[in-house]
Amino acid sequence: MLKNPKAIYMDRFMGAYIINDIKIWIMSDYDYSIKGLVITILLPEEY
Repeated sequence: MLKNPKAIYMDRFMGAYIINDIKIWIMSDYDYSIKGLVITILLPEEY
């Protein structure tokens, strides 16, 4: 878990992980339309 108490809306996070020989990407971004953080998990070929 990552925690940044001074994070701002424009902060983004992207991480690449390998789980059981499968690479996944996890990205976070602030969505102004819902006023909340959106976390997306993708396989590289889905990007």
